[in-house]
Amino acid sequence: MQIDCDWTEQSKDMYFDFLKTLKKQLGNAKLSATIRLYQYKYRTKTGVPPVDKGMLMIYNVSNVKEYSTNNSIFDKDEAEKYMDGVAKYPLPLDFALPAFAWAVVYHDNKFSCMMRDIKPITSDTCSFLEKEWPVYKVKDDYVYGKVYLRKGDQIKIEHVSDDMLIDAAKLARKCSNTDTLNVAIFELDEVMKNKFSHETIEAAFNSLR
Repeated sequence: MQIDCDWTEQSKDMYFDFLKTLKKQLGNAKLSATIRLYQYKYRTKTGVPPVDKGMLMIYNVSNVKEYSTNNSIFDKDEAEKYMDGVAKYPLPLDFALPAFAWAVVYHDNKFSCMMRDIKPITSDTCSFLEKEWPVYKVKDDYVYGKVYLRKGDQIKIEHVSDDMLIDAAKLARKCSNTDTLNVAIFELDEVMKNKFSHETIEAAFNSLR
């Protein structure tokens, strides 16, 4: 069983108590917890969860709310900052690699909201946008699903390329601390499955061997 929680220094005691209680209920079953890059580097502050193993998430490397952020999902140089000079993690690690995209909406260069479904935005049918990949400009006020977009708003598409997926796998290899591990690719929905070739996914896995 795996528990996903972005705990903080303030919430760790309550969260860790929950994990201890849950582990007692599981008997011989293994308990895993997701580990963010921040929690990986600053383990003396955030603590190490009382579980059998962790899954290090090699993505969400920067603040998505900052307009100047290049790509908050994955940036090799930013991700490396969480790993350089850091000792191996005291729990056996599995890894989650990024394979997703989203749209970030900014109003007057300030974060407004996020949208996960980017396919309609990037299609040729979105007449309310001036398209200049990866940042689109809203031409007229428009209601997109449940999101109210105002004229002049900017929509930045953040995504993961083939090279970025492989780079993430290579960085994971640097953090590997066990001979046997699991690798998850998050998230291979229909759009992303069509984006990444079998060869790219195989190359990512091979980077961890």
